[in-house]
Amino acid sequence: MERTAAAEAADAFASDLRDDPAAACALLAPPTLEKLEEEAGSGCAQALSASGVEDPGERLEVTVAGHSAQARFAEDTLFLSLFDDGWRVVAAGCERGSEHLADPYDCDVDGG
Repeated sequence: MERTAAAEAADAFASDLRDDPAAACALLAPPTLEKLEEEAGSGCAQALSASGVEDPGERLEVTVAGHSAQARFAEDTLFLSLFDDGWRVVAAGCERGSEHLADPYDCDVDGG
């Protein structure tokens, strides 16, 4: 059930990113939203559009571990966390630093 809910949130974010950046902003985790707006010095929709995060393409898989999830798309990887009101995107526009599995991801948008 959590995998399905996380997948639905990731898909909604991807769809909104293409069609309605303001709606995509509503799916960001509060710390991620705050950091994005602060760094850009603008509202979320404008900051998200300028962030480099683009259409992620087709969703390939979603994995869930406790209150965290990773949604891999053809062109992007999203990280999500489970909040009281559901799954929220904590990082988007993520690419692995190298092909080594131990290397961290570099994300265009994150709350860290």
